[in-house]
Order: sequence, then C-alpha cells, then structure tokens
Amino acid sequence: MIAEIVRILEGDTEALRREAQARMEDASRSLRFEDAARERDVLKGLDSIAREQRMESAKGWSRDVLGVARDGTLAAAVVLRVRKGKLIGRESHRFSGLGDETDEDLLGAFTSLYYLGRGANVEGELPREILLPTAIPDQGVLEEVLSERRGGRRVRFHVPARGEKRRMTDLAAANARHLLEERVTALEVASDRADSVLYELQDRLDLMVVPRLIACFDISHTQGSELVASVVTFENGVPKRSQYRHMRIRGEWTNDDFRSMAEVVERYVSRKLREGEPLPELLLLDGGKGQLSAVRPVLAALGAGEIALAALAKRNEEIYVPGRNEPVRLSRRDPALRLLQRIRNEAHRVAIGYNRKLRGRRTLRSELSDIPGIGPERQRALLSHFGSVRRVREATPEEIAEAPGFSKALGERVINHLRAPG
Repeated sequence: MIAEIVRILEGDTEALRREAQARMEDASRSLRFEDAARERDVLKGLDSIAREQRMESAKGWSRDVLGVARDGTLAAAVVLRVRKGKLIGRESHRFSGLGDETDEDLLGAFTSLYYLGRGANVEGELPREILLPTAIPDQGVLEEVLSERRGGRRVRFHVPARGEKRRMTDLAAANARHLLEERVTALEVASDRADSVLYELQDRLDLMVVPRLIACFDISHTQGSELVASVVTFENGVPKRSQYRHMRIRGEWTNDDFRSMAEVVERYVSRKLREGEPLPELLLLDGGKGQLSAVRPVLAALGAGEIALAALAKRNEEIYVPGRNEPVRLSRRDPALRLLQRIRNEAHRVAIGYNRKLRGRRTLRSELSDIPGIGPERQRALLSHFGSVRRVREATPEEIAEAPGFSKALGERVINHLRAPG
C-alpha cells in the first residue's frame, strides 16, 4: 500500500489505473462482485487524482515552476512541482516586512531559500528545468550548484516568454496571488483594523475627514535619466490597483525631485477635476519639507487646497503636514505609521519598476542598434519577446528565432555581436 501511495505522489497514476482495471475485470469474471465494486471505487479515486494532477499539455516533462506575488510589505512565493507531466505538489513561503527589494531580488531570495537554505530538494528530486517568471541575480552560480547536487546532470533556469511554459509560470503566479490574498484578508479580518487604523490616522494628522481614499506619489530616476513618477491608490487601507498610474516627467529639470513632484501632482489632480472623478481625502508624498512646499501652491492654484497633504520622509519616518513647524513623530509600531509606510513602499516599488523597464528598453536598443539587419522594428520585437538585453545575450539562436521577424541565422548574428569580447 505504501509503495502504491508513493507511486501516486510521483504521478504514476496511469499504470496504477491499468492494474486496478485488470483486477476489477478479473473479479467480475469470477463473480466476486464486492471486490469488483471496490476496484471500481479505486478507479474513480485515481481518475479524480489524475484530474487534479494534470497540467495543460505538459508533455510528460518534469520541472519546477516558480511564481511570486507582492502587496506592499507582504509577499508570497510558490513552487509547483511537476513530475511526468503531472502536478504532484505545491510548496509556498510568505514574506513580510519588505522594503525596497525588487521583485527580482524577492524571487532570487526565495529561490535560494527553497533550493539551498531549507534543503527542500535532495539530489534525486531536482528537475532538469526550473521555470521562472523573471531572471534572478546570480542565476548562473545557482545553476552550477544545483547541477552538482543533481550528480553533474545540468539544472537549467528558464524564463519563458510565451507558449505553454509561459502559461505554467502564469499559473504559479496566480497561485501566489491567491495565497497572498488569503493572507491579507486574514490579517484584516483577524484584527478588524481597516477602519480603526484610518480613524487613528485621522487623529494623528488632525485631518478633517477620515482618509478612506489615499493617493501616494513617488519619483524615480537613474542619475537624472528615465525620470518617472508613480501614483498608487489605497481605499480603506487596501490597494486599489485599477487606480495605479505611472508617468514620465515632462519637465526639463533632470533630478529636481521637488519640481518633479509638483508636476506629477498637478497632472494627477487636474485630470481628476477635468473628468469629474472623486479626489482622494489624503495625498501622501514620498519626501519631506521640500516636496510638501513644492506641492502646496499647485493645489491652491487648482482650487483643490482643501485636500489633506502629508509627506513621509524615509530617513527617520517623520511625517510633515502643512501648518506644523515640527514633523509628526509616531512610534515605529503605530498602526497609522505602518499603513503610511506600506503605501509609500508600494509607490516606491511601482516607480522603480517603471524606471527599470524604461532603462532596459534604452539599454537594449543602444546595444542592438549597431548590429546589421536589426532596425527599430526588430529591436522592439526583441524587447517585447525577452524584456532585457541580458536575456537576449543568454538566449540561443533558436530561441531568438521565435521572436517575430527573426530567423536562426539572424539569431546567430545577434548572439555573436552581444557576446563579442569588449
């Protein structure tokens, strides 16, 4: 019985089904109807397990599929273990107290934790392929370590761009999102804190109304280039992702955060007024006195000076509000401060992500522009297909040939150029 259970866990349900089918038919021929009925129930159970395990067109391969999801300072990561084309298990991990870590850093930390730190996979269990939603730091080093653990047989990390493998990483990401949503909901229900924290925030900042709708602004740039801004919206203490926005700064002032913050707030509020949409009860700025001073006259000029305004400075987590000479200082454990931190960190994450996306496009196009036969349209095709120049450089000519407008020969030309010394 234990041996058969192990075979089920390994995904070998089809062979067990054939054996049960043969036993049922033999019992029927021998008029042992009770035994036949018992084997019939076994068949039904195996069919049910097979449906649970089956992944779309998995072609009998064995691989691990990783996915992550993030909500402010909380995150969840999932590993789907597929063996012989069947899903035989799911392992997960939750993160909390996150700060400025990027999604790539988070995924890299979880990958190292799962395969090295916890020793979750011994040599015989490691698959030959591990699918990731995005590339991770030190990916090559980790591949070498895991290949040694697999007895010298190669373990390969792969970031699929489309097709069946991409659908599998999307499935893992959906699992992580569900896990994270369960976690966030449990926290909110357990403490019933959404309303109480907002009331506390109103009291701490001496606001006229409860700030049920909060919009937070952050600026990000790379040494003055790719100057972008993000706007994230929280309603009743919960992210409202449909209202998330990011934009490029139009002004010609490179790394002047004050003027950039004034521009993005002016554009955001102007659009809300123009389209008749409800304005937030609180605008939260990532910064300090300078950002606050730059934004106040903008709101006054728009006739929106009644909107509550606050700036959260990173260094000491001090809150600057209009009309007070000294910042508001709250305990690091104060739920009101922690809510503001969560919102600010989410805005920071979105801004950095957009900045990196633009920087990746610029880097990709600049490195590809010197290759004969790679014009703007093919550069865009590679960008859309791979997402970064690093992924293009690590790809094979066959993988590049999958991008629109490319052939294997053109893929070889791209690889030879990108991998050339100097």
